Amino acid sequence: MLFRIVLLANLCVTLSLLTPNICRADGNDANAVPGISHAFELETLSGESVQVAASDSGITVVCFLGTECPLVQLYSVRLSAMADALRDRGVRFVAVNSNSHDAVEDIQKFLDRHPLTFPLVRDERNVVADQFGATRTPEVFVLDHRLNVVYQGRIDDQYEPGVSRNSPHREDLRIAIDETLAGQPVTVAKVDAVGCLIGKVRPVKNATIAAAVENASVTYTNDISRIMQRHCIECHRQGEIAPFSLEAFDDVAGWADTSMEVIDNGRMPPWHADPEFGHFANARQMPD
Repeated sequence: MLFRIVLLANLCVTLSLLTPNICRADGNDANAVPGISHAFELETLSGESVQVAASDSGITVVCFLGTECPLVQLYSVRLSAMADALRDRGVRFVAVNSNSHDAVEDIQKFLDRHPLTFPLVRDERNVVADQFGATRTPEVFVLDHRLNVVYQGRIDDQYEPGVSRNSPHREDLRIAIDETLAGQPVTVAKVDAVGCLIGKVRPVKNATIAAAVENASVTYTNDISRIMQRHCIECHRQGEIAPFSLEAFDDVAGWADTSMEVIDNGRMPPWHADPEFGHFANARQMPD
């Protein structure tokens, strides 16, 4: 228990001091705010401008995606197939990457491995994510032609962290689109998204925190990187089994919220050996 508390405390305090622009995102506070405009214009990696604006007809599906989130990788093919199938019915898909730690090179590698049949734009400083109230990847928003949010949440229920069903029991996104196309109200307008928390950038306006940053004795190099090296890097590095790397400062800062969440709920570090069978050397577990 002591090690778990120390690890969480070190991560939380140090990252909050060293990265004043990175704040803990609450995965349960995602809500599209009524009255807030959902129009935006961003660019793809090639510089092509993509605009989401009100129109006389049609539906827009805005998909918040990240390059390394396992659920995004699982759903990318499904989203592309859905976009192709619904394009002639006036449904347009747009992908948005709002992760502070996803560099241009990371996004391009993702698109090379998981080609999308609809545009992906970069949301610098998560302006559009905040505009929509998005907190996770993948998270989808269905907009009517006036840009009202008629559905927000998961794509379907086939995949969850640690869960993989043979097929979905409920295809939430497809049902919401079909009901909207039919001129009907969406029966289930919001379902909590599951997946990775968006690595957001938020300006710190608190003078006390700003002063603490200036005088911080804790550093990434001397403190946090050592924790990563002892407990995380063996798996969380390029070419290893973990889904994302924690080798660099930007990676650790960007994945801080998700890391804290999965440690706190016991999903990380992964360790499935039965304690009834005795003590294991080098056990990857944290005492409750």
